[in-house]
Amino acid sequence: MREKVTVGILVNNSKVCHWIFRCIDNLVRSDSAAVTIFVNDPPDTQPPAVKRHLLSEMLIKLFELVDYIVFFRSHNYNRPKDIHEIKKLCGIVDIRQAADNADSKNDRLKDALVGLKPDVIIKFGEHKLESKILAIPKHGVWEFSIDRNDISGKLDYGFWEVVRYKPASYSAVEQLKDDPAQKETIYGSWESTCPFSVNTNRNKLFCRAELFLPRLISGLRIHGEDYITRQKRRAFRNETNEPLPVKTPGFPEAVSDLSKCILRISGLVINKIVNTDAFSWQLLFDIRDDGNRLSHDYSLFRKIMPPAGRFWADPFVVAGDGRYYVFVEEFIYRKNKAHISVLELDSNGSMVTNRPVIEKLYHMSYPFIFKYEGSYYMIPETAGNRTIELYSCTDFPYTWQFEKYIMKDVSATDTTLFRHNDRWWLFTTLDQTGSVSGGSTELFLFYSDNPLSDNWIGHPLNPVVSDERSARCAGNLFIDDSEIYRPSQDCSMRYGRGLNFNRVTLLNEREYNEVLTEAVKPDWDNKLKGVHTFNFDGNFTIIDTYKFHRRLSH
Repeated sequence: MREKVTVGILVNNSKVCHWIFRCIDNLVRSDSAAVTIFVNDPPDTQPPAVKRHLLSEMLIKLFELVDYIVFFRSHNYNRPKDIHEIKKLCGIVDIRQAADNADSKNDRLKDALVGLKPDVIIKFGEHKLESKILAIPKHGVWEFSIDRNDISGKLDYGFWEVVRYKPASYSAVEQLKDDPAQKETIYGSWESTCPFSVNTNRNKLFCRAELFLPRLISGLRIHGEDYITRQKRRAFRNETNEPLPVKTPGFPEAVSDLSKCILRISGLVINKIVNTDAFSWQLLFDIRDDGNRLSHDYSLFRKIMPPAGRFWADPFVVAGDGRYYVFVEEFIYRKNKAHISVLELDSNGSMVTNRPVIEKLYHMSYPFIFKYEGSYYMIPETAGNRTIELYSCTDFPYTWQFEKYIMKDVSATDTTLFRHNDRWWLFTTLDQTGSVSGGSTELFLFYSDNPLSDNWIGHPLNPVVSDERSARCAGNLFIDDSEIYRPSQDCSMRYGRGLNFNRVTLLNEREYNEVLTEAVKPDWDNKLKGVHTFNFDGNFTIIDTYKFHRRLSH
């Protein structure tokens, strides 16, 4: 193990926003960094003169204030915290108290940083950083994209994404260069935009950002400079950020933006009153022998409808002996909980029987099923128990027994295994935000020689995907025309909104990358609101789709 990474952190005040405090505290707690904080005044430079729209600014601030009051939380992202509360810091150096003018402050800051010899400098707030300072740390000066003071209306990040209905909100760690336009993205993440609240959206974004520094600095300590190089390479391949407005809109445009946003939020409130959080799912399947897995006319698929009071979702199919066995999440509305059931269909797709096969006191779903050494195994989602569990089949398809916990004390969803290059690869989405955000944003990858192992090795680039539009698994990985494809869910704005097919371009112990090849939305039927699972076996292909479920219905 290498020595701890020496990190210098720049702030403008000893009291910082809660999210910045957590970034620093999490980094210190990771035990991978020796951290020194430098408190430095922001530069005295005047911002460029721009035309102000006072009425627009007042209207925007009023909207922001009302939203803040309604959706405030006790540990809000911008709640002030004192950095002196952080334990095990190497020191706090206050540049402000030792210099009388801007030049002497800059010189003192430069001299203090040179004396520290930092591997990395992390910048929070506004600082005048000349080329000499940018050249001091071996791995550069880093900043958060959501911490820059360049948002229209001088707002905190996360406002316009909600108001202008952007499906996802972007955040990144970037390395500064002499030319600001040449900065490099080290790590980027896309969070599903909260459609009804600016403050909630900000709390999700900034809470996610609190995880970035410990991961990057720990990776740098364990794997060296090549780790940062690989992160930059992956970020460059996947970066598709859209620019935000850089100036406050005029009054008519502000009125239009906010009116549309309020109307949309009103519709969401009505939808919440009329419909349950649990959707009304249905299964759609097709039986054909052409073998083309990436080309389907879903409007021709046949429906499998469940009995009243429940839904079937997350289908996984096993074909054999002239039968199709479809394992599903069976959700009972009155219990607000699901178990695992199997549907037995004949060779024409007609239902023969259905029955429960695994039921626990906690919610179960996504019955991923695989065959190993002649026996069937299942890894259902058991996030409600904070575990990843393995079950073996003793009498296919109806009798299953618990084998072991693969992982404990994790909030893991939709775990999926895939065998490639004599390794077993475990894909799962983990929520490390304490439920502030959802469990669909970050895909983690592990590997082992044995799929029944409870000792999986984490991929060095974890999370290998940080994008709620494509992270969460949506069924078995498969090979088509010698290419690996990973079905995934688009959970931006709303869970299970769409289905993606991602071509895996790199999969090994050092790197992972995938590219989106097709995005599927349920546009063949305007009553459908989402689609989120794709599986097949033999000539049988199955998906699930949903509609909203009325509270007053069965």
